Amino acid sequence: ETKPTATTITTTTTHPSVLNTNGVKIQDIIETCFQNTQTGVFDPDLLTEGVQVRLDSLYTDLKIAYSSSPYECSTKNLSLLFLALDSAEFMSYTPSRLIVRYVLAMVYFDLDGISWTRSGYWLSGEHECKWAGVDCNAKNEVTDLYLNGNKLDGDLPTQIGLIPTLRNIHLSSNRITGKIPTEIGKLAALESFMVGGNRMTGSLPVELFGLTKLQVLDFDGNSFTGNLPKEVGKLSDTLHTLALGNNMFSQLPTEEIFSLTNLINLDFSGIIADNTGSSGSSSSSLSSLLSPMVGRLSHLKTLTARGASLSGGIPPSLGL
Repeated sequence: ETKPTATTITTTTTHPSVLNTNGVKIQDIIETCFQNTQTGVFDPDLLTEGVQVRLDSLYTDLKIAYSSSPYECSTKNLSLLFLALDSAEFMSYTPSRLIVRYVLAMVYFDLDGISWTRSGYWLSGEHECKWAGVDCNAKNEVTDLYLNGNKLDGDLPTQIGLIPTLRNIHLSSNRITGKIPTEIGKLAALESFMVGGNRMTGSLPVELFGLTKLQVLDFDGNSFTGNLPKEVGKLSDTLHTLALGNNMFSQLPTEEIFSLTNLINLDFSGIIADNTGSSGSSSSSLSSLLSPMVGRLSHLKTLTARGASLSGGIPPSLGL
């Protein structure tokens, strides 16, 4: 969890969608947090009695552990305050919908939502299905986050795993940092996960590759390290797009990659992995990454290796 930054504060007062309940504005609380950076808390006098009662009930109903102080300037507290300020609809929300709105508020605060290019209706009393970049199914359940190229900046919150109806998470071309949270593995309905063109680091979580409905995985253009989990081979029935390029993987499991017989698009541009198992190699064997096993990929239409540090001959199975 992070505290609001100076950049966050500069435009809060002009944001049209944030809630204003009984004279309490969440942007006022954020500004107080910024002004009190040494203590890291906001003034409890900013909260009306009704908001305080709702805030207390949220901790109980959502089974969320208290911070060291309920007035701490954490993204968790600010997200709960967003719910507590929504007095008009608060009592009618089901627990599952409260959690969804809580998680979306976490996404907003953790990824510098104030600076987003498209943020219409976020942190408003409007149904979350109306929020920019959020799509829902016929039951008004959140299924998609389409926030590509939207100036997201920060770490992806672990709470993202608390929206079980999510099918598509598209967050490419932003400034997202940190690791992919392991909690992503709880999203059993997930079909596409796209985080290309960010600043993410660390190893890819094994839990992600246990999601058997995945069709698209795009990790291109980050700083991921470690080995690509061999569990990627479990996605042979569904995965049709795999973009691994421009990262720093130490090893690629070629046997498992070439068992993905439904692949249509495969990209490992710029990769300098050593498939013998030792990391830090300056080149890869083309006969390893593009072995005769590539012939197994009978549906393959696009194979991109632009800028990869490779050597060797082109396998005859490519038909070139």
